[in-house]
Formats: sequence, C-alpha cells, structure tokens
Amino acid sequence: MKRIFFILIIALFFVSCSEKKELKVAANSWIGYAPLFYADKKGWLKKEKIKLINTVSLAESLDLYKKNFVDAMAATQYEYFLLNREDVYAIMLFDRSNGADMIMSNFDFRKLHSKIDAYMEVDSVNYLLFKYFLKEKNLKQNMFNIHNLDQGQIAKKNYSKPTLIVTYAPYDAELKKKGFKVIDSTKNSSSLIVIDALFSDAANIQKHKEQFIKIREFTIKALKVLKQNPKEFYEAVKEYLPGYSYSDFKADLKNIVWIVKPDAHVKKLLEKIKLPYKELK
Repeated sequence: MKRIFFILIIALFFVSCSEKKELKVAANSWIGYAPLFYADKKGWLKKEKIKLINTVSLAESLDLYKKNFVDAMAATQYEYFLLNREDVYAIMLFDRSNGADMIMSNFDFRKLHSKIDAYMEVDSVNYLLFKYFLKEKNLKQNMFNIHNLDQGQIAKKNYSKPTLIVTYAPYDAELKKKGFKVIDSTKNSSSLIVIDALFSDAANIQKHKEQFIKIREFTIKALKVLKQNPKEFYEAVKEYLPGYSYSDFKADLKNIVWIVKPDAHVKKLLEKIKLPYKELK
C-alpha cells in the first residue's frame, strides 16, 4: 500500500511539473496588435494558458514588463531600447507602421504665433515621431507645451486652443471627429522606421517557448481570416479598439505593413535600427 501511495505522489509531481505555466502578455490598443485580440476573443490564447493584459498605452506595457507583472510585451523598438537590457529581444514581428503613427493638429502653423499645446505618450514611440517632426519642419521644442497622457485620455479631451497631437490608429478616428487633421506620419519618411514586435527575455522565452510559437501560429491564422473576411475579423476585435468604425478600421489597415513572416528587406530594416530579432522555431 505504501509503495502504491509513493508511486502516486511521484506521478502527481511529474504531472504538476509538466503543466504549462501561464504566460502573461501586455498589449495596448493598436491596430497592429489586432491579430492578438482576435486570438484572445476566439479563445485560442486561453487554451494555451496565455493571458492577454490590455493596457492603456505602450508606456504601461513597458512598465508592467519592467516590474515583472507580465512575461512579454507587444511594443515598438523605442520601448525596447528604453529597457536597456541585453537579455531581451524580439521573438516575433507584427507590423511596420506606414502611416498609422501620425501627428495631427487643429490649426494652421502659418497663422500661429503663440505656444502650442502638444499631447502624446512621452515614454513611447510617440516621442520619437515628435522629435522627427521637429527636425523635418525645422521647429524648436520650446514652441510647445508638452502634456504626457495616454491615448485614451487624449482622445476624450475637448480642445479649444491650437493643439498638436502625436497619436496612432485607432485613436485618430476620434480626433478626426474633433476637427484634427493629419499633418505628418510614418508614411512620409524612409528614415523613420517603426516596427512592432513581441519582446521577452531569455528566461521567459525558455520557460514559455512553445506558447510563444503558438502566438505566432495564431497571428498567422488570424491574418488569414482578416484577408478573407475583414468584417468578421473586425466584429471580433472591435471591443479591443474602442470607438473604431469598420470604415476607419479598413482605412487604417492601409497604413501598416504586416511583417509576421519577415523577408530579406525587413531583416535589413531590423539591422538598420539595431533591433535584435530571434525567431523561435
């Protein structure tokens, strides 16, 4: 009897050791992460013990990752470089921004002589785009009063004064309703490269390797649905992209380039921005 009991204990030990640990992934509302949202809505992630943590901004995703509240983050290379960790790298690519990161304004620069309010997520790729804009337009940063808010807060505000906003899809749709127009974007630059990827560290990659591979498989599967039936895809993800109409969604899809299966050109772009990428197989 004791021998049977001992065998049962050993068996339970190995079963518990072989169980998948929950993988927590942070992602904010960005059209390029829509395949993740689709996989979450369909229950694919849950089956693999993957929990998607919806954040209000790229900065929040970065903060959660820094504090070890999540095991991976969907972000751009800008947030990656803010980490300043050699053991973290991109293990899957989502998209390249081709106009979906943008600068919007409700005024004409030529008729303005006072300071301008500028709203953005300062600790994110928003600031990289803002600095690029200043350089391209030969503007001084002291022309602007910079306000650091997440995109949800920015989109909800009402604006009566001349205002510049650095934003991204889907939040541009709400701002257009408030009279803002796009005055610059990643579409206009060959030098400003913005890549979205899934980032994690060596320890978590080792622990969750099979789940990360599944995320890539689910992303490819979701993109097939998007191509074949964009309306069905939109209906599944719209709750993750608040205030986003189907027409806005379709329009902004033209402003990103999916790079889940990177070609030689994309790999050269990664080298150009010095982003370490190791595809899991």
